[in-house]
Amino acid sequence: MTTNDPLYTSNILKQAIISYLDQNVPKTEQGLTILVSQCDDLVWNIATYIYNKTGHQVEFSLIRDIINNRIELLKQYIADRNAEEARRLAEEIERNQIEAIRLVEKNRRLAEEAKIKQEQEAIRLAEEARIKQEQEAIRLAKQPRINELSRQLKESGRDEKLSELFSQLQKIISEQLRVELDKITLDSNLDGDEFDRMELLMSLEEHFNIEIPDDQSDNIIWLKSTKPIQWFSSEERTYYIDYTVGQLLDAMQEILEQDHPDKLKIAT
Repeated sequence: MTTNDPLYTSNILKQAIISYLDQNVPKTEQGLTILVSQCDDLVWNIATYIYNKTGHQVEFSLIRDIINNRIELLKQYIADRNAEEARRLAEEIERNQIEAIRLVEKNRRLAEEAKIKQEQEAIRLAEEARIKQEQEAIRLAKQPRINELSRQLKESGRDEKLSELFSQLQKIISEQLRVELDKITLDSNLDGDEFDRMELLMSLEEHFNIEIPDDQSDNIIWLKSTKPIQWFSSEERTYYIDYTVGQLLDAMQEILEQDHPDKLKIAT
C-alpha cells in the first residue's frame, strides 16, 4: 500500500478528524451540545485545519458523517453514564434508607431498653424503700421490747448489748416451747421435757448455723434441780429440770464468743 492509495488516505484523514474531535470536543453534555449546535463550524474548522497541516482537501460530507457518528456515540455514552449514575444513586438511596431503618430500629430498641431499665430501677428503688420502711417499722415496734430487755440485762449485771441476742432467744423459746413472748425473762425456767429441749437445741443450732458442744447441750437438755419447780405454762405441770433463760443466754454468748464471734457481732 502506498500513500497514493485512496483507501489509505481516507483512513488517515478519518484518524485526523477523530483526533481533532478528541482534542477539542469533550465527551460531556457540553461537548454533545457543541457537536449538535456548531456542526457546520466544526466541519469548516476541521477541513481548514487538515488542509493547513497536510495540503489535503477533505470532503465536507466525510467530516459531517464522522461528527454525526460521534454525536450518536456520545449520546449513548452519556446515556449509559447517566444510567450508571442513576443506578449508583438509587443504590446509595437504598443503602441510606436501610441505614435509616437500622438507626430507627436501634434507637427504638435503645429507648425500649432504657424504658425497661428505668422501670426496673423504679421497681428496685420502690422495693428498697418498702423494705427499709418495713425494717424501720419492725425496729420501732421492737424498740420498746429491746429497751425492756436491756433493762433486764442491766439489772442482772449483763452487757446491755446482748439485748438483740436475748430477743432472738426469746423468739426461739417462744416458738419451740409455746410460751408467750412477753413472759420470757432472764429468770424464766425453760419449760418442756427432754424432747422439747432437744428441739430447742436443734432450733438454736439451725438459727445461728452453729454446732453446740456436747457439754453445753447436755446442760440445756438434762440439767436437773434438787427440788420440784413450777413452770410457766398454759397447763399446771411440774418438772425437775432447772435451766433458766439467763443461763441459756450466757451459754450462747460463750459459744459464739469462742467459736463464732462474727455471729455474735451480728446478733448483738
